[in-house]
Amino acid sequence: MGNLHLLKIAHPIAVLAVLGACGGDDQASSVPNGTPNSGSVTLSWEAPTNNTDGSTLTNLAGFRVHYGTAPDTYTESVQLPDEEMTSVVIEDLPPARWYFSVTAYNSVGLESDFSSSVDTLIE
Repeated sequence: MGNLHLLKIAHPIAVLAVLGACGGDDQASSVPNGTPNSGSVTLSWEAPTNNTDGSTLTNLAGFRVHYGTAPDTYTESVQLPDEEMTSVVIEDLPPARWYFSVTAYNSVGLESDFSSSVDTLIE
């Protein structure tokens, strides 16, 4: 049986861009039980086109957006099982500084390293 050569996917290109972030409105008194306002963020990135060895990436299957409230500590994620989906809106984020990174994965389950992270403040 021959050796199986697995290629590593290059991380999503140049990163993640926070296109917009909104906090909740100032009408906290209208929120039941004093629940804090939440916000949303729109993220966008460019899909990788190559594996880390320079070969063409032909089996990109989707992305995972990872996020959390501490740098490089992502406690949440959203899977986007479509290579064409290069943006997402993440809603219901409570007030905090949020950090985001994206990984790409291929049809055999190999996942890239994390992209550079971006952060935004939801107030």
